[in-house]
Amino acid sequence: MVPVGMAQDIYSAATLPGDVFSGKTQVGDPLTGHTSQDVIERALSVSDLLPLGIAGSVAMKGVKSAMDPNTVRMGAGPSGKPQGIRAYHGSPHKFDKFQMDKLGTGEGAQAYGHGLYFAEKEGVAQGYRDTLKMKGYDNSKIYGKALDLGMSARDFDAFESIARQTIHDPDLLTREFFNWSDEWRKVANNPEEVAAVRKFADEYIKSTPKGSMYEVNINANPDDFLDWDKRLSEQPENVRKAYGRVSAAGDSDLTELLDGSIESFGMMGLTDGSIGGRAYNTLANQMGPATVTKSLSEQGIPGIKYRDQLSRPGKAGTSNYVVFDESVIDILRRYGLIGSAGAAGAMMYDPQTSEGIL
Repeated sequence: MVPVGMAQDIYSAATLPGDVFSGKTQVGDPLTGHTSQDVIERALSVSDLLPLGIAGSVAMKGVKSAMDPNTVRMGAGPSGKPQGIRAYHGSPHKFDKFQMDKLGTGEGAQAYGHGLYFAEKEGVAQGYRDTLKMKGYDNSKIYGKALDLGMSARDFDAFESIARQTIHDPDLLTREFFNWSDEWRKVANNPEEVAAVRKFADEYIKSTPKGSMYEVNINANPDDFLDWDKRLSEQPENVRKAYGRVSAAGDSDLTELLDGSIESFGMMGLTDGSIGGRAYNTLANQMGPATVTKSLSEQGIPGIKYRDQLSRPGKAGTSNYVVFDESVIDILRRYGLIGSAGAAGAMMYDPQTSEGIL
């Protein structure tokens, strides 16, 4: 059972981010082993993106998720805390290991290079999962039940949208649905109407695919990644040199010329203003995406990083990562439908970058 004080602190972390940042909110229990950092990070990911009322509900869901026996913890660093890059992956499937040889067998677009896709923001990964898991889902039967309940097609569309934004919590889903239109608000105090919608919410949730979330540690330095959004001239020297070696394709004389200097860009079909994305695609068009990924990895570039939707076009924010080598990925835990920022995930989904891999 979760201690009451801990639950209150988690709620405070979600609803009072200023106190969290100032260090006033303390979360931690020696019996459960939960750390202040873990809980606050999850609470912040909710409070940054959700209205106050939903944030509180989601935060309390985070308590249940932390204690959920269906959450599979799969290892961590020597100190118990992961080293490297903490990131998340959402998938419609359940598995125990990320595999490069599975790329291209699923629904992902691979829009930012050939590799395994991860997000720094948990909500971004959840958005991908929630979208990918619904591909191929036949909602015709549940739609028929919605019509029997008195919903219009527009009502049902709204219901599905709300379901994605409430982590499929039937009680919260029911309450939010009655608030979505004047017509339904008029009957929000009718016990029979509420009971019917609540029953339908349960049936809807049970009818949808669940999917899985993965929290991982990427054992790599973020500065070693090719930055998709930055000019090549702004990339670290080791990244530029590694790119030059791949461009030289084993020619020792050419390798000496393609030394990563600004002067060498022109010989690679690039300019000072060429960004990392163009540089990658230039090689991919010449060698093929799988080959260039393997070659860059062998030369010390572990992958590509690019700003997520909420961080564009600004210079600060969080990134998504495309990892070229499965061996640098440690799965810390696999968990299911209820996470700490499910609603945020739905809001943060970027249709231009649906890069789920399986």
